[in-house]
Amino acid sequence: MNNKYLYLVAAFLLSTFWVSAQNVSTEQAIKKYKWRAIGPANMGGRVTDIVGVPGDQSTFYFGGADGG
Repeated sequence: MNNKYLYLVAAFLLSTFWVSAQNVSTEQAIKKYKWRAIGPANMGGRVTDIVGVPGDQSTFYFGGADGG
């Protein structure tokens, strides 16, 4: 039983030697993509506006209706 696990682990480790990651920068990877809408055409719900901060890819502001 232990030999099965040993062979399995050895096969896994040996198979990873031939796998290598590609050295592609983030900018090169992003340039391949074109902007397209992937969400629903109608935001629906209570969201009224979405805006991103130019130059800051991780900050977004969402506006919505509130009140009762």
